[in-house]
Formats: sequence, structure tokens, C-alpha cells
Amino acid sequence: MTVTCDCCGRGVEFPDNAEVDTFKLCPICSEFVRVPPPAKWYGPQMTCDYCSIIDKKNPQEADVRQHEFFVDGKTVEGPWALMCPQHYMEKGIGRLGQGFGQKYDGKTLLKIEGKQHEHGTLFQMDV
Repeated sequence: MTVTCDCCGRGVEFPDNAEVDTFKLCPICSEFVRVPPPAKWYGPQMTCDYCSIIDKKNPQEADVRQHEFFVDGKTVEGPWALMCPQHYMEKGIGRLGQGFGQKYDGKTLLKIEGKQHEHGTLFQMDV
């Protein structure tokens, strides 16, 4: 795995099985680079905005944890929303990354796609 140095922006390579809080010196600036904890959804909201507000489903039916994944992302209408897979395909802009959105695992709540990237990553789902 590659972790970006906060000082110089260079990628520092770690073994894929490196534990959280493992440190290495950056070969360019000699700053310590740390393996960060995995990104996780910590928001208080757990319901799809479209399911709960537009479709008027009850909180249990609109709970994003019942899906394989969910997306916190920008919509074609402009604002951001927490979306189930169906509503992301209908209302999401189709990109993930900084400024576009993040994809989270519905069971573990860990971020599974949407790393910071200059242009974002294109998101496609097999339907």
C-alpha cells in the first residue's frame, strides 16, 4: 500500500499487511509517515436521503446498512446526499473521490472507494 507523506506529497510504500500506526521515514524529506486507520463512516445519519425524504420510507426500510454499499456523494441536482445503491445510480453524478463522493461498505461502514484523486474515480455498478 502507498501512504502519502504530508510534508512532501511523495508516496511511501508499505507492505499490504502493515498494521495501523506502523511508521517509516520518507526517503525525500525524512519525515515520519504513518499507516493511518481505515476510513469509516461516523456520520449520525444512517438512512438514504431519497428513500426517507422523497419515497417516505420508514427509517428501517431506508437504512443504508441493509445494502451491500452506500454512497455519501454529490447529486445531479447539486447538493450532497447519503444514497443507497439504487438512488446513487439514479441521482449520483457517477464519480467518486475528493469533491465527488465516497463509497462505504453497508455492513462494516468502512470506506471502500473514493480516495482523494485530482479527477475522481469513475464509479460503475453491474446492474
